[in-house]
Amino acid sequence: ENAVFDPSRRRFPRVHLKAFAQVVSAFKHDIGKELNAECVNISEGGCCIELDTLLSGPDIDFGIRVGIDLPDGEDRLITNGKITWLKEENRELITKYLIGVQFNHLKPEEKERIRKYVHSQLGNNK
Repeated sequence: ENAVFDPSRRRFPRVHLKAFAQVVSAFKHDIGKELNAECVNISEGGCCIELDTLLSGPDIDFGIRVGIDLPDGEDRLITNGKITWLKEENRELITKYLIGVQFNHLKPEEKERIRKYVHSQLGNNK
């Protein structure tokens, strides 16, 4: 059962992104499991990450640590989050997994950094 996400529930503007991301699981069976991934969109509230393999089967609603290389010239943004949805996508011969991550307790400067990036991208779309 794929969770249906209602975009109208979003509190923050979200922009597309193609950035390297690293995900570390805090799930009981996979603690410390590290996966390279791609961040495909981001907002102050969270992000969507594309993975080649599942972190823990179909289970969701557990904590992860995420590192995202925002293309703003600064160091990798590293924060904790929670997986809120999971979607499997079959693309020709490969399967990709999209996970929705809700950020937990972003520091004010991290929030501001994401806000600046999002607004710089929104400005480019006009």
